[in-house]
Amino acid sequence: MKALDERTLQDLGGRLRDLRRTVESETEALGVVLSSLAKAQQTEQVSRLKDARRAEMRARRQEAKARARTRRDRLARWKLACDIYDDIQLPCRRLEALSPPLARRFVSELLESRAFEARLALAGRLESDFLDTLCEGRQALGEYAVKLLDRKAWEAVAALVRYVEVLGPAVDIGRLAAHLESTFALNVDAWQPDSAESLVAEADESLIEHVEAPSGHGVGLLGELRRSWLGRLYVERLKRYRAVRSGVIWLWQNGYPFYVNRVAPVVFRREAERWRPLVSVADYALRPEAGQRHVLAEPTHLETPVPVAFPEKSRAVLVSPHESYVFPEIFVTTVRNAAIYGGTNLVCVGGEVIHHNLYDFVRDYTSEELHGRTAIDPKRRRVRWLLRDSEPVRVESAAVFVDACAPNYAHWLTEVLPRVALFCREERYADVPLVVNDGLHRNLVESLRMITRGTRRIIMLPIGRAIVASELFLTSVAGYVPFERRNTRLSGHSHGVFSPVAFAEMRRCLVEAANAMPSPDWPRKIYLRRNSGVRKVINSAEIERALVARGYAVIEPEKLSFIQQVQLFSRAEAVVASTGAAVANIIFCPPGTRISIFISRFADTSYWYWQNIAAASGNVVRYVLGEVGVDASGGIHADFSVVVEDVINSL
Repeated sequence: MKALDERTLQDLGGRLRDLRRTVESETEALGVVLSSLAKAQQTEQVSRLKDARRAEMRARRQEAKARARTRRDRLARWKLACDIYDDIQLPCRRLEALSPPLARRFVSELLESRAFEARLALAGRLESDFLDTLCEGRQALGEYAVKLLDRKAWEAVAALVRYVEVLGPAVDIGRLAAHLESTFALNVDAWQPDSAESLVAEADESLIEHVEAPSGHGVGLLGELRRSWLGRLYVERLKRYRAVRSGVIWLWQNGYPFYVNRVAPVVFRREAERWRPLVSVADYALRPEAGQRHVLAEPTHLETPVPVAFPEKSRAVLVSPHESYVFPEIFVTTVRNAAIYGGTNLVCVGGEVIHHNLYDFVRDYTSEELHGRTAIDPKRRRVRWLLRDSEPVRVESAAVFVDACAPNYAHWLTEVLPRVALFCREERYADVPLVVNDGLHRNLVESLRMITRGTRRIIMLPIGRAIVASELFLTSVAGYVPFERRNTRLSGHSHGVFSPVAFAEMRRCLVEAANAMPSPDWPRKIYLRRNSGVRKVINSAEIERALVARGYAVIEPEKLSFIQQVQLFSRAEAVVASTGAAVANIIFCPPGTRISIFISRFADTSYWYWQNIAAASGNVVRYVLGEVGVDASGGIHADFSVVVEDVINSL
């Protein structure tokens, strides 16, 4: 019995052990199953989260696209509104300086309500409400904010708002104003002369004759295109896009010559557009049919040293086209029965076209070609004449000084006016009327009156009209800089060459006339503030502060009359300026004037242009080379910045 019980217990123990192993095995299997189920559930949950996130991202992208479409639509509508109501841009800019959301609210309310008749009232109310909330009744603070807005000191306005939001409206207005005035150079005002004199002398207006402008066609295809709906669409809507602008320029410079040379002669068979040989005035003057040749200035040798550059490491970019050059003699010859057209210095005689002797048509692209007034074949030295005047004005004698680039201040001072000065110096030509471009700026007309002393007959010839002279006095070139490069593949492109003799005669006449007029006490150290829309110096405010601290006066040349500019520069001891047409006034600076010019580093820059003008005037320039800003699409006309330390070192 006892043995049976032991066997039973052993058997029961074995069964229990087997049962335990089974339970352990089943438990382990159940754990694996549960773990798998948990992982599957977790994976499914992660997948659901990912799907939700993807859906959320798609919704956000769609919402962002919708907002972008709304912004683009609002911007397009706003631009249309600005086309009609151009006075809403300034109040919008004032509101944007205070608060960008405030400006957006102004735009939205106007576009939604279409209450444009109340546009200025709405802008005034929004501005007033914002300032009331910001200043909390502090009248002095509000008045100072309005003063900054009136001065268009947008960055200073935005800074004022930030300071008041941080420091509160109880901020010391005197201390805040002093900080803003100093930080944003608001205390740098342009120097203004006390004298209001602007003209050289009383002029006999009966001596100035204006040829009637053409009606309709005649000014060149480019001018006609600009006035068309297609031209307005390009200028107002498409020109801002660099790719479109580059494509249009390429199409014009390559497609239009193809039309003129291949299509028009065959389809229209225009006799006026036949090929005509190009002949230089120097070659024409040697012909038997040319009149007497009279020399005004002998050939002149001129050294053109490498300018000093700041920083010094940048001097390597100043690649010189020459170390010196000889400017050819300047002479007058006469041409019989010649036709001259407004806006071009090319002269038609017989079946030929006379040009000045410094043209290099292979390298130089002309303004006449750009504006569709001529088509030039540089390799064969021939031209198609595309201007037409069926009823030209006829005169017995005249001296021609019209030029495609005459309206530009720098081109006028360096290429046109010096020739006029040399021609008018000769008593033998005292009774010969001068023909110049019509529509010149009043300062250019004033300079002409100063040279001629207001006693010579002047004929103003508009673009598209012609004068046929029985005896035309043609003066060879006294200075020349190409209008544009025909291409950048050829080396040896001219940066401009100028006659020191012609510059000296022009300077003598103008400075004598200027000294005879009332004059304020002009500053001797000047900085030329550039207000143009291109080639702006990005950090100009910082530069102005540094220069004013060193005794320089800030000058805005465009606000001075021509005689005032001559007085200013002829008495200057130091001139600092950014590259631009006003820098041509360095012609009037006395020898030894310290001249510093800001200019950007760019491969196609004609660095010797200002240097050659200065050298022909007895001076040299110092270049402060700057870096082009983020937007370099403007090429050599892009905005740039210079290092203030480099400016100071150049002084």
